Amino acid sequence: MIASDGIDGVLNLYRCSQIGFPYESEIIGAAQSFSSRGLAQILSNENLFHLLDSRQREEIKFALAFPRRCLLSRMEARSIVRRLWPSSGLRRKCLELACVDLEALQKDYQNEMYALERWLDEQRFEESAFPRKRLPKLFIGAAMSMFEPQFSSYRTTFTKISCLIATMDDLFDLPTSNYEGLCHLRDAFQRWDASPVENLPQHKAIFKSFQQNLTEIAATARTIQGRNVLPYIKEAWQDVLDVFLIEAEWRISRHIPSFEEYLPVAVTSSTAIASLSTFILILGMPITDETLRFIGKDSRLLYLASLASRLTNDVVTSASEEAEGKLFNAARCHLKDDGNCTREDAVVTVKEMIDASFRELEHEMFRCRGNVPEECIRAVLGWVQAMCISYRKLDGYKSMKDTEYEELVKDYIGS
Repeated sequence: MIASDGIDGVLNLYRCSQIGFPYESEIIGAAQSFSSRGLAQILSNENLFHLLDSRQREEIKFALAFPRRCLLSRMEARSIVRRLWPSSGLRRKCLELACVDLEALQKDYQNEMYALERWLDEQRFEESAFPRKRLPKLFIGAAMSMFEPQFSSYRTTFTKISCLIATMDDLFDLPTSNYEGLCHLRDAFQRWDASPVENLPQHKAIFKSFQQNLTEIAATARTIQGRNVLPYIKEAWQDVLDVFLIEAEWRISRHIPSFEEYLPVAVTSSTAIASLSTFILILGMPITDETLRFIGKDSRLLYLASLASRLTNDVVTSASEEAEGKLFNAARCHLKDDGNCTREDAVVTVKEMIDASFRELEHEMFRCRGNVPEECIRAVLGWVQAMCISYRKLDGYKSMKDTEYEELVKDYIGS
């Protein structure tokens, strides 16, 4: 039983246990297990529950619902304002300033969303290919991590490329998609020319949109980096098309690869590496070849970000994707390798891999500081956190049933 005067200590221990390096996994894991059980006990124990005021209850509920891996910085800020409002004296003045800041940013976000909606209309995608209602769900991932006004270009670029990724990913996953047509789309990326998809309207629209937007990003990046980065960007996205095609082959043949075969394909197809290695070039600071050793497309940092993102996705979406005929995911591949384990055991193993990848990611971010601009590290962490929060319960990007995520998006961006 936890004493009433120890509640704040348990809450702080839980928060601290969210950050740990790989070599601390045993002690950090024990602290996290103890503190999370303790907080759950506080909420369920009637005697302790009544000792808390409403603000403390909400603080504990929020901490348990949104651990660090799901806690985008502006989510936490909004939660604190709500818990402490209206308050009095100096604290009230600080809260009023925070509200003014949040409202001003929200106006910026709404203007950016209007521009993105116009951009989407110009892409000439079929409505079924990318429904407009998914756009805010992509935008919020950038808006909650790189929230300041000077990162407007980053937010809109993030959303545009995420929209194109989602459209192309859906095309590759469609049971009706012709494999030959997908090969032509891959060839268009390899040649950087639309002629292979000239007679495939949807494929051509996707390629032309990617080509135009990546070329525009490269032009913007050139003014910041002082060099032509288009070949670097093209190579990253050509890698994505290569693995998308491999996954299409697996889907069509109903092949379940070994985990060793699956993982490198899955890490690249999550698109975190290609996306982040592109986005960091337009954050406003020069990225040298030395910096790219730490945060480029071949870096350990982006590999870990992609690994954590993909495995998190797999845990939540595996059942629905298997029902649609996409039989390969981390748990299913592990199950194939180890015929003695159950599906539940395989999922537990994947979750342990997610925990381990986050601990190593924390260590890698710490190791990179001093060699990588802080804004770039924020962008990487923000990407992973956005993935974790969108896949916290369901596929938040596609599903309309995750009402909590829907409300979060509406609340943050505004109507």
